[in-house]
Amino acid sequence: MTALKLGFHMSHSGVLFSIEVTAVYFAVRDYWRGFFAAACGSAIFSLLRLYTHSSEVTVVAFYQTTFKNRAFYPEELFIFALMGLFCGITGAIFIWIHRQLVLFLRRNSFMKIIFQRNWIVYPIVICAFYATLTHPIGFGRYITGEVVFSRTLKDFFMNCTWSADPSRFEACAGSVAVRWSADESIFAELTVFVIGFYFLSIVASTLPVPAGIFMPVFVIGAGMGRLFGEIVAHQFPDGLRGDRQMLVYPGIYAVVGASSFCGAVTHTVSVAVIAFELTGQLLHILPVMIAVIIANITCSSFQPSFFDSIIKIKHLPYLPDIPKSTSEVHTIRAEQIMVTNVRFLSKKSTYRELQDLLICMPRLRAFPVVDDPETRILLGSVSRATLLQLLDAQVGEATRRAEAAKRAKVEREQQAIAQVSRWATRLRWRSCRIAANQ
Repeated sequence: MTALKLGFHMSHSGVLFSIEVTAVYFAVRDYWRGFFAAACGSAIFSLLRLYTHSSEVTVVAFYQTTFKNRAFYPEELFIFALMGLFCGITGAIFIWIHRQLVLFLRRNSFMKIIFQRNWIVYPIVICAFYATLTHPIGFGRYITGEVVFSRTLKDFFMNCTWSADPSRFEACAGSVAVRWSADESIFAELTVFVIGFYFLSIVASTLPVPAGIFMPVFVIGAGMGRLFGEIVAHQFPDGLRGDRQMLVYPGIYAVVGASSFCGAVTHTVSVAVIAFELTGQLLHILPVMIAVIIANITCSSFQPSFFDSIIKIKHLPYLPDIPKSTSEVHTIRAEQIMVTNVRFLSKKSTYRELQDLLICMPRLRAFPVVDDPETRILLGSVSRATLLQLLDAQVGEATRRAEAAKRAKVEREQQAIAQVSRWATRLRWRSCRIAANQ
């Protein structure tokens, strides 16, 4: 949580995001620790930034925006809701494609050989392909390959319109328009950027390297929102009502798109708080919340979150969510589904009891282990396979044969000792008779 907070210079939203992502496993006792670590990290980050960039103000937001207080009409809320629906669907497709790609890489015989023998080959090939595709001289000029993601996000959040005529006051600076036009129109380049990085992010997330998914999906969502905003601004150059009192600001659409797409992929609502802290403004709270909630509901109806999908792919143990389709499961008590006649093992259990337990419970995969049959304090559990191995090692056929051979050997040794003892007794008896006769 502190790393996420320091990455974007956020004070509290990173903690909220980490809690929401790990809601099932999060320890409440770490709540204050997270905020304390975030506050300390924020202070140190500000001091270090002041030392390295003394000319910059260190208390502003990371992607500070300058939208007007009245930046959208109520009629635009319907467009923001459609953006949330679109981001929810594309987020579900993003998760599904990622899972299918990972499963293909695991099941394909050729890829298995590569991962088992030379796993480093796959990252090298993907990195070379990514670098070649995004090179500014080639295809990269259509997706602003020369600009890093941090600069791209600043362009998306700019309070101007790329597609506007340069003579109009709402038009962006010439450098921004040139950067996002290249040889094609701004709409074509934004479309290529979104589609290109949509699939490149999926492929890059399969690499066996520690990397996050938050920043890629946040930028992709911002690109989607910017494309939506530029289209609306192009169709309504004088504002949605045509009175030029309030124009369409594509930057707000970019903020809404980034929040909704990231919220859809991660199944979180705290992304909205992250967007507010990143931009330093709250005027877009209503469209952001509407789009994030709709995107979250839409994506969760089709796919699990990106993190839950990875858990399922790796077959890690987790607590599944209660189905939302019916309320009957919320009224079920533990005593209605729990097993009352529990068979268990204790420290005093014998191998005979263990054998009877395995025979009586053939379907049980694990057995509880308690301290004492009376107190029944749970110590842990042991799998059926482990108990079978233990039983076979202690009283199995091979063990019984070894024990029988050992006992036979001991018996033969005892018989030999007894025979030698009888011979010695006879020898002493004869010696005594000879001595008596003399």
